[in-house]
Amino acid sequence: FTVSFRLVFEMRSITWIHHFFFWGSLAVFILFAIALNLSPQFNPDLYYVVFAMWANPQAWLTSILAGSLPLLVDLAIVGVKIEFFPSYVDLLRERALSKKFVKEEEAKETYRFAPRQMRRAEKQHKKQ
Repeated sequence: FTVSFRLVFEMRSITWIHHFFFWGSLAVFILFAIALNLSPQFNPDLYYVVFAMWANPQAWLTSILAGSLPLLVDLAIVGVKIEFFPSYVDLLRERALSKKFVKEEEAKETYRFAPRQMRRAEKQHKKQ
């Protein structure tokens, strides 16, 4: 389950095909677990174990925590990386989302955000 949710966090858009395979894989897993535990021929020691486990609240809590804590750690790591060590793409995304484009006359552009033509002109100016 955790891998499926992690993939959802990484996607930029989710279509009906994504929903179909995401929820379908979870449903298939649960159906297989039920089917295999109803069959005493599969493994007699595990007969009806899943139903006894699902009746226990501790099993539900453990399942929820085991699935959500790694996702929370991943989200925290991504948040720290974006906040304290942003990549160039993160800086551009933040700039585009803030929509605070300042005219070049009002504020100096940093070298990193300057357009290519401007950087080329600056290099030629420094050579002279």
